[in-house]
Amino acid sequence: MKLQKANSEIFEKRINYYKEKSLTELQSIIPKWAYDSNSDRILDTTLHPSAEEYFIFLVETKKLIQISELHEVNPDILFTGDKLNDGRVATILHRWDNNQFIDPPTVEIFDRDKSKLCFSDGRHRSKTNYLLGHKKMPIAIHRTQIKNISKLLELTPV
Repeated sequence: MKLQKANSEIFEKRINYYKEKSLTELQSIIPKWAYDSNSDRILDTTLHPSAEEYFIFLVETKKLIQISELHEVNPDILFTGDKLNDGRVATILHRWDNNQFIDPPTVEIFDRDKSKLCFSDGRHRSKTNYLLGHKKMPIAIHRTQIKNISKLLELTPV
């Protein structure tokens, strides 16, 4: 019980620390993505190039957000007041701010019409990258979905 309280306090401090920063200060935080020459930092082993299951591409962040279903994630505001959202965003910022790498989001086709994408992992990472104004970002795509996703989004192999 005591451990949970301490973790909760650290979590709240982290959220408040980043909420108090200006947009300019937040934009100075450089995203650290685990891919390409930093593939050894990928945590999800299925995303590692040696697995040959997922492939990583660079995409336009704005276009990715526009054609994706984000469900409860609000792409218009970084900190929403929702503890789960704010905690995830603050953790992403904290990791990047402390030179720690994060796996690229994993995307897939969302609907039968193959006109929209969804994230199986990484909506908050994508939202954070987008709202901080970073033009490009890596995404991971399962090898069976590359062809269909490339019809929706320009994919630059890395």
